[in-house]
Amino acid sequence: MKKTLLFTVLIFCSLTIFSQHQQIENSNFEIWRTVNTSNDSLEGWTNAIYYDAGYPIGVLRIVTAEQESSEVIQGNYAVKMETKDVYGNIVPGMIQLGIISFDGSDVDISGGDSLYDRPLGLRVFMKYTPADGDTAYVIAYMTKYHNETGTRDTVGGIIYSIADTVINYAEYNIPFLYKDTTQGDTINIMFISSSPYNPKVGSILYVDSLEMMYDFFAYPTLALPATEITDTSFVANWTPSSMSDEYYLDVATDSSFTNFITGYDNLLIDTFSQSVIIPTAFQGEDNYYYRVRVKYGDTATSISSNVMEVYLAYPIAALPATNITQTSFDANWNSVSSAESYDLDVANDMQFTSFVPGYQGLNVTDTTYTVTGLSADQVYYYRVKAVYPYGESPYSNIISTTTLNIKDIKEYYDYFVENQVLYLKQLKPNSTIYIYDVNGKLVTKLNTNTSNVNIPIKVSGIYFVTIKNDTENIRFKVSL
Repeated sequence: MKKTLLFTVLIFCSLTIFSQHQQIENSNFEIWRTVNTSNDSLEGWTNAIYYDAGYPIGVLRIVTAEQESSEVIQGNYAVKMETKDVYGNIVPGMIQLGIISFDGSDVDISGGDSLYDRPLGLRVFMKYTPADGDTAYVIAYMTKYHNETGTRDTVGGIIYSIADTVINYAEYNIPFLYKDTTQGDTINIMFISSSPYNPKVGSILYVDSLEMMYDFFAYPTLALPATEITDTSFVANWTPSSMSDEYYLDVATDSSFTNFITGYDNLLIDTFSQSVIIPTAFQGEDNYYYRVRVKYGDTATSISSNVMEVYLAYPIAALPATNITQTSFDANWNSVSSAESYDLDVANDMQFTSFVPGYQGLNVTDTTYTVTGLSADQVYYYRVKAVYPYGESPYSNIISTTTLNIKDIKEYYDYFVENQVLYLKQLKPNSTIYIYDVNGKLVTKLNTNTSNVNIPIKVSGIYFVTIKNDTENIRFKVSL
């Protein structure tokens, strides 16, 4: 079994010792040196780890990031990080300001750059090719050492992820989040080509031109994915600014923001989330977009945040049941192309307070499901909702259906069978004929006004016949 070398402890649990100054040394990644024993051939950064693979391989120096000269945004070099399989260990590409030590079971991070200023965030250029749904991370965190207690506390930072394929270099403005006004004394910045929980071999992250940002008038907040998505609303979210409590929110039906949703053009908000109600005139669009600006003072604002795309969770239509038997029926509904699955409810009452066992929120991937274990001659109700990657739709309309009751079979003599044909005689006007096989599946349904009907049956066997009209309800069994 392959081992994942690192990183859950390394990243998300070991935010312990880091460092910073006004601008990071070698933040343009131009200075590289040839080394045989050091784990930081990228000047000022750690881009390799040592790992004892055991006999007969011994200690390995695993390079986690390499010099890149053909894919750059400025200067002569950038950094290429690629997740690789190294002797059965899946190792994400990585650079950081701290130092990694690994003894085969535990990972430890230490060191970093001294911090004597209070940056508001990072600006960096990146492009990314994820393998098999992987995610890259940019992680920064600032700490302060307390002489009186001998402990170190995290005072701020950010964990920023990239899951989409980014073919060309894109500029990323990533804000820091601070707990309070405490000035940190150490910073660590990390770039990782894969998710630490499930890294995928082949994921490649390029990084160039890193800068710490201090101009809060130009520095944006970070828009976060929408939550509480329905068919007519969602909640827009963003990271709170450490410099202001007021924001401007834009919502539009296009990513260029030329068609704003009424009421959401430069909407002033004093929280870092906002419920967005889509007016009727704008409902039914394929998707929606929002962005945020930070308000500073009376007139100044930041540049706009990144743009978040939102797909609403549209409801679906439940369809009448089919293949009704005495103990089952097929529940049906329309498909929705963007739905991952559907949740089906079946109940004994229209209020859905008494669910049929096993049919409350039953997750189904098809648009038809056979409901079994029912009672004969009983009314049942079903509804369904679509499950999207980003939320759930409201419930559909409610469908009622009654299971068959064919246990009261009585003889009926005005028929005969010959050559796989059922001959019915003396039928009353407006009769409907139902023929079911022994499994309760409806094989023939016929409406007729004639007194004599001939019905061919292709497959030999035992069948149950029901004849309904205005004055009678006849059931009988026949062998063909």
